[in-house]
Amino acid sequence: MSISLDAQDEKTYNKICNPAFKNAFNEVVNFIKEANKYIPEVIATVVTAEGVDVEKCKEIADSLGVKLRIRSLDVVV
Repeated sequence: MSISLDAQDEKTYNKICNPAFKNAFNEVVNFIKEANKYIPEVIATVVTAEGVDVEKCKEIADSLGVKLRIRSLDVVV
């Protein structure tokens, strides 16, 4: 399962994603954590965009026990 983490913190996440709901970043992080308990392979993804700290995102993914896939903006593989 691939889940878009998108940013290293709530402020950056809100700027990039403009979520409709409050606390969306923390809920995404919680979803990744819970999914990893039940899904054999969970991968968090992040797009290299202005303001995104890829190293911090890697730390988050590592702390959740999932891999991190780093993608470039506007590049579809």
